[in-house]
Amino acid sequence: LDVAFDNGAYAGVWGSNVDFEDDADIEIDYYVGYGNDINDDLSYDVSYAYYTYPGYDTDADYGEVMLGLYYGDLAVSYAYANDFFNTGEAAQYIAADYSFAITEEISLDLHAGSSFGDYWDSGLDISSYEDYSVGVSGSAAGFDLSAAYLFNNVDSVDETDTGAFRNDNTLLVTVSRSF
Repeated sequence: LDVAFDNGAYAGVWGSNVDFEDDADIEIDYYVGYGNDINDDLSYDVSYAYYTYPGYDTDADYGEVMLGLYYGDLAVSYAYANDFFNTGEAAQYIAADYSFAITEEISLDLHAGSSFGDYWDSGLDISSYEDYSVGVSGSAAGFDLSAAYLFNNVDSVDETDTGAFRNDNTLLVTVSRSF
């Protein structure tokens, strides 16, 4: 749930289920940001998010700064958390996304991202890795719909299909509505 203002500022809250194989079963994130156009083709976005995990047996809450640059159908983003998952280790993420209109109603969506930094290199959970997705999106009956296949290059020694760092390939289906 978010609210956006005409001046480019926005704020919101986002929630999802999680499976840390303990008492945590929900993630609730709070965020604020500002975005604006540089010219007709180029725009930017700066935001701060605070991630919380009610019920988790340790304090894993942390903040993250994100920067985005958009040119036409191409988006490039960078995120930095100096205390990722409240571990004392910094983590970074960089991504590129491209959306190509197949028809007036349907788009092909491509994504490539990389997780890196002290947290990912410290051996705590999984090593630095890249993630990718290929999907389609569109609108119908006032709803935004998407389906994407997500995959990554996580080393086989770090692969897991359960828990907080589940990283097996998967299909993600999303339904949302703006009002």
